[in-house]
Amino acid sequence: MKRKILSLALIAALVFALSVSAFAATDVPSGTDTDVLPDSEQGTLVYDPEEIKKIEDEVCAEGFISNSGLTTDVRAAVNAVTPSGKKVDDYKLDLVAAFNFAADEATKAAATANGSVDVTFTNIAGVKAGAAVVVLHQKSNGEWEVLPAKATADGTVVATFKEFSPVAIVVATVTYSDATTPSTPSTDTTVRSPQTSDIG
Repeated sequence: MKRKILSLALIAALVFALSVSAFAATDVPSGTDTDVLPDSEQGTLVYDPEEIKKIEDEVCAEGFISNSGLTTDVRAAVNAVTPSGKKVDDYKLDLVAAFNFAADEATKAAATANGSVDVTFTNIAGVKAGAAVVVLHQKSNGEWEVLPAKATADGTVVATFKEFSPVAIVVATVTYSDATTPSTPSTDTTVRSPQTSDIG
């Protein structure tokens, strides 16, 4: 009897553990550190599992996180942080955050008054200072746009918004090599007499 009770208790514990881990897996965006979620003091970041999945699917469909080639916008972000004298050798794109951003009233007012406003996001796993980051925003007409953005510190991204809501943050991990400088052809057009050793 004790063995049966112990077996049932173990099965119940296992089922509970599996259900908890399954819930946790859908509660946060993929690629996000589950211990530290992105945050902003200028509004609320809303994590709805269904909406996050929709954002991820649309960003993938638009080609922003395809590793088969850089879109023009992603290429521009990579080029902006490429060190002088270096060229892009290889890259890997990762979607590190996806969420709905509800700006607070002060941030909305600033965007209305100035035409745009800088919003700072913190606690973004996978972002290093100076990294090539692409902040994508879905406009009210459903189109995705690339916002001006910079990784100003580890885990911190600042992006310029005109309107708010669905946001995705993509990081490009880039490896560089030395850029080769093409040799300049000689422009010397002086005619020289052949040397004796050249005649033969």
